[in-house]
Amino acid sequence: MTALSGSTQPRVGEWNTKAEILRALRREKESREAFERALSVDQADWMRAGNLTGLGRAMVSDGDPQGAIPLLEKALKAREAEEPDPSLVAETRFVLAGALWNSGDDRARALSLATAARGAYESQHQTRELTEVDAWLATHKPRHGRR
Repeated sequence: MTALSGSTQPRVGEWNTKAEILRALRREKESREAFERALSVDQADWMRAGNLTGLGRAMVSDGDPQGAIPLLEKALKAREAEEPDPSLVAETRFVLAGALWNSGDDRARALSLATAARGAYESQHQTRELTEVDAWLATHKPRHGRR
C-alpha cells in the first residue's frame, strides 16, 4: 500500500469528487481529466482502485472500452485483494463487464462478471444497482453459433 502524506488525501478526494460530479453530468471528457488528475497524486491502493474504476467507467461512456480494460483489470485485482466492501468490488466487476462487452472482447467473461456483481448487490440489498445490472443482463445475451 502506498503511504499518504497528510496533504495528499484531500487533493485526491477533491479530484475524485469533481470527477464523479462531471460523470453524473455526462461530461465524460472532463470527468476523465479529473480522474487522471486524481490518479497522478500518491494515494493508497484502495483509493487508486476507486479512481481507476471511475476513469474506466468514463472511458467506456466516452467510447473507449478497449482502453478502459487494462485500468479496470488493475482496479479489480486490487479490490478483490483488499476491499472489504463487496459492493465496491461489484462496482468494478460491472464496469469491467461493460467494457469487455462493448469492446467485443470476452463476452462470456463479461456476463460472468455482471452476474457476480448482481449477486453481491443482491446480498447487500442495493436495489438501485441490482436494477441496473438486471436491466443490463436482460439486454446482453450470450451469442450462440458464432460465425
